Amino acid sequence: MDEYISRKKDLLEDLKKLFYKNNGVKEMISLHKEILNNKESILKVSNLKRYQEKLEELANCADECEVKLVEREQICPFQQKKVVNAFTNHCGHTYERKGLENFLKNNNYKCPAVGCNSTVKLK
Repeated sequence: MDEYISRKKDLLEDLKKLFYKNNGVKEMISLHKEILNNKESILKVSNLKRYQEKLEELANCADECEVKLVEREQICPFQQKKVVNAFTNHCGHTYERKGLENFLKNNNYKCPAVGCNSTVKLK
């Protein structure tokens, strides 16, 4: 549990760094404030188009930041530890082999990922 909490704290610090380096987040907040404070200005087609374009641009930037964080490391949902000895099921979900083996001892052989109905077959 301590390792899990430590990893979450590290991840939050990484997020802070990403968002503080990324002026896009600050711009997005400013843009939303501008829209809320000047409700009449959004009724002008030219302003609306400018707001939409800027929000799309900033949303794309936020998506890129999120992808970078997700790609950084995989965490086993059973052990809440970094995946070292990976097992990828035919449905594409990845787990720590030891965690999956322990799970399968006490449960049925369905993939434990929420919403996935595939069966798990250890090789």
